[in-house]
Amino acid sequence: MFEKRLLFPILKANDVKFHGNFSNLERFFITLKPNFPTVAKFRRLPYNADSSGRLGPRPCNLEEICVTRLTSLAGLLDTLSAAIGKYVSWLAVFMVLAQFGLVLARYVFGIGLVALQESIIYSFALLFMLGAADTLRRGGHVRIDILYGKLPVKGKAVIDLLGTLFLLIPVCLVILIISWPYVAGSWIILEGSRESSGLPVLYLMKSLLLVFPVLLILQGLAVACRALAQLRSGVST
Repeated sequence: MFEKRLLFPILKANDVKFHGNFSNLERFFITLKPNFPTVAKFRRLPYNADSSGRLGPRPCNLEEICVTRLTSLAGLLDTLSAAIGKYVSWLAVFMVLAQFGLVLARYVFGIGLVALQESIIYSFALLFMLGAADTLRRGGHVRIDILYGKLPVKGKAVIDLLGTLFLLIPVCLVILIISWPYVAGSWIILEGSRESSGLPVLYLMKSLLLVFPVLLILQGLAVACRALAQLRSGVST
């Protein structure tokens, strides 16, 4: 705040246009007129300022643009995975309550609820299949770390990139291709539960075999984009 009060009258008196944030003054420099009485000489110019101290258009940096776009794309895909994981996580609460109600109905009232039992199984499938991408985003999947934790940022980025491109995405594509006819056949007959009082939505549950690899591929692309950005910038994003 003290620097603001000092520099603002200086800038105004010398007719210097300042574009930026006063809270980060070390990134901006000005040139004062020689006849200004308070300061004899203060000449430090940014790379995009002319001789009068006026800031011009910032030069285009292709590498910086690539890093920014890769980071933005990774952030967008992360947001998608995080949103799905956030809402799917509530199924864990439903599973606990449903299991408690199922045990209570069976052992206290002697009532068997097949639909409720199947809903618990389906909820677990939803929680696992839809939450896998968010778990990948958080780095929560099981991994055997021998060298990864000891590597620098670029070394970790190389492993993340290669692992995503040559392991994660190919395996997900294989799952997607193999599961397609199986899921399509279930949709053709609108397959339901084998139990008469079960849930008639088994074909929807089998559709998770297609949704699961798609979400993992999208999150894998986010990991790959972030790794590329780290390789180009050399810093963790």
